Amino acid sequence: MVEVDDLTGVDGAGPPLVPDADAQDSDRHARRARVLRWVGLGVIAALATGVVVVNVQVAREAAARQAALADLPWVLPHMDGPLEEVWRAPGGWVVAETSEVLVTSPNTGEGGLYGVDVRTGEVVWERPGSELDASCYGVVDYSGRQDDPVGFVPPEPDLLMCVPGDAYGQDARPTPDVVVEIAVEIVFLDVATGVQVSSVTLDGAVLLFESVDGDMVLSFVRSDAGMTVLRLDPHTGDVLWTYRSDPGVLPQGISGLRSYGTVDGVLRMDGEFDLSIALDDGTVVASSPSDTADPTVPVARLADGGTVEWAHEPTGSDGTVRVLEPDGTVRFEVRGTPWWFGRADGSAADLVLVQQQGSVGADAQGSQVVALDAATGETLWSLPDLGDMPIALIDGVALTSGATAGAIDIRSGRRLWELPVDQSVYVGALTDGELVLVPVREAGILRLVALSVRTGSEAWRMRLPVGTSEVSSKLGGLVLAMAGNEIIAFG
Repeated sequence: MVEVDDLTGVDGAGPPLVPDADAQDSDRHARRARVLRWVGLGVIAALATGVVVVNVQVAREAAARQAALADLPWVLPHMDGPLEEVWRAPGGWVVAETSEVLVTSPNTGEGGLYGVDVRTGEVVWERPGSELDASCYGVVDYSGRQDDPVGFVPPEPDLLMCVPGDAYGQDARPTPDVVVEIAVEIVFLDVATGVQVSSVTLDGAVLLFESVDGDMVLSFVRSDAGMTVLRLDPHTGDVLWTYRSDPGVLPQGISGLRSYGTVDGVLRMDGEFDLSIALDDGTVVASSPSDTADPTVPVARLADGGTVEWAHEPTGSDGTVRVLEPDGTVRFEVRGTPWWFGRADGSAADLVLVQQQGSVGADAQGSQVVALDAATGETLWSLPDLGDMPIALIDGVALTSGATAGAIDIRSGRRLWELPVDQSVYVGALTDGELVLVPVREAGILRLVALSVRTGSEAWRMRLPVGTSEVSSKLGGLVLAMAGNEIIAFG
């Protein structure tokens, strides 16, 4: 405690702190006042210095946090006010994107592509619409997602794959004795220029495809209900290997496949037709005990080196979430499905979040989200009747979307806020770490409202273009509104 006396009228020059003995009594009051004054000034200076130090520390922490968030490509730049229009370009949806070019396509189903400069919105190349390439996709290699499901950032595509709109094996095949010749041409285009670099003609309807180490693995069902799988170099069109099954193994087309995926260099599928193919040379490999187990999907890597995986049940809505030790042994498991985030900053690496059917205190009504300690499996909290989807995790706050937008403290399970939103518009995880953008319609006017991530308080709002059906972010920090056959960029 610091005593403060009334120092009015006291001479600041005064005697020294240790006066002569003769003056000790007469100057006692003035001396005491001066001592208290100096002590008081020292305390005030110390407090002021402390405030400065704290402010500097807070500023440094904020700067470090902003720098860390800047390393996450899905986090937007700081938004200190309503976004402003940067450019407009043709196209109803985004086909592929790089740091230089955004490839768009009309949403009319007639094909056609535009290569748009992401900085200016200028169309740098155009490909007329054609039924021969009604559906196009960026050729992106997602194989690295298994090693880091949360932090994985897919590489930028350098090619587009374009497939005729009616080339998919959705329908059942005729009996093997009724053979109709099919020829499906798939073309590959350069993302930067739109120029065709290669093509391949298939004698069947496309089932599934994926990029592996720069190559494309295509599976398709033939008119005789047989399956063909091939691997090709899309830059040259060279087919590296081909596998052809006997006729009649897949009469239901894609409906006959229960699961399809790549694990440890082997393409595995099961259903009407079970098959395991080595990706390096296309040879059929012997099945292993894991082939007959429930198909598993890696969900996340934990801070201690463990892995979270989901063993889903094709005939049910649930499954089993398993936490594995670094050596692959099971640490614990629990029924349910992963409640995980497509976009996350790693702030829940010591938790496992599971969604289970049936709420606490209810008979299989709704669902609940349960947070488990990743090290022990201990239940830390549960939140009943949570039907919203998790869209992002940032600074320990789970952002959710559904009939309402909301936020949940990932440590306590406490709902921080929720707000009814317009569900006619899809809005992805649009946040700069401080604010999150949600769609709200008032008096028929659609607006994008910026809310505090932690409190839900409104910072600002802006009007969206008429006809907006989707709002998403571009890796370069732009916010894109898809409205009819036009894309509007804001920044």
